[in-house]
Amino acid sequence: MRSAFLILSLSCVAAFCTDSPPPRGPLVDIVLRDGSSYQCMLLQMHEGRMEVVMGDGERRSSELQDVRAIKFLPVPKAPQNPRPEPPEKQPAPDPRPPEKAFDDPEEPAEPEHPRGGLTPEEMIRLRQLNQKDRDGRISAAEAEELKKLRERGPILPKLGKVKIADENARLEASKGRIENYINTLQSRLKNADTDDDVKDAMLALGMAYRQKSIPGNKIGEMLRADAETIIDPKVRERAKERTQELADFLKNYRGR
Repeated sequence: MRSAFLILSLSCVAAFCTDSPPPRGPLVDIVLRDGSSYQCMLLQMHEGRMEVVMGDGERRSSELQDVRAIKFLPVPKAPQNPRPEPPEKQPAPDPRPPEKAFDDPEEPAEPEHPRGGLTPEEMIRLRQLNQKDRDGRISAAEAEELKKLRERGPILPKLGKVKIADENARLEASKGRIENYINTLQSRLKNADTDDDVKDAMLALGMAYRQKSIPGNKIGEMLRADAETIIDPKVRERAKERTQELADFLKNYRGR
């Protein structure tokens, strides 16, 4: 019975020792007289000796007479992990459409095909209808289709612009449509937003004015008046600078 009590008592003592907290002390840098040094935790100094704990947990006891200096080191602070802030709540989207001021202009709808942006199939159709129109075998429905394609298509092709502009003007004059042709070109020039469109429209207009037997100097005045109608101010100024050059060219142009 007494033996059992003794075993139980020793077990309790062992458990208490095992669960005891680890030794604590200041962190120091020990410099020995031979010049070497090491860092450790200083537990105590007593009667010419010191007791330390190394980084791996090993306890050491050394003579103070072997120590040249003891430097106390700052205790490193444990990194603090800041608590993440909760994400801001985004307001729920308003299902209602935004209110519109009474004077806000409506945005114009994008055209299905922008001007000058005919599809390859439409360009082929435009050439076919142009040929039919020249041959005089175009129907009324085809003539309306041709008109719409011309309004959206390029004013003149990339190659042979002067020849084509002359031929188109002669064709429209021969069919008695020169006034309508001029009105269409003036509208295209007014809304032109590139220098190339301006050059094509003014060249075509100059050729159309020639078919009305207008003198060369008068054509220059008419082209300058047409250039003044261009809406885009920068394009308009550049067009006005080129009207005299075009007028001189048309004055000396003999055609066929």
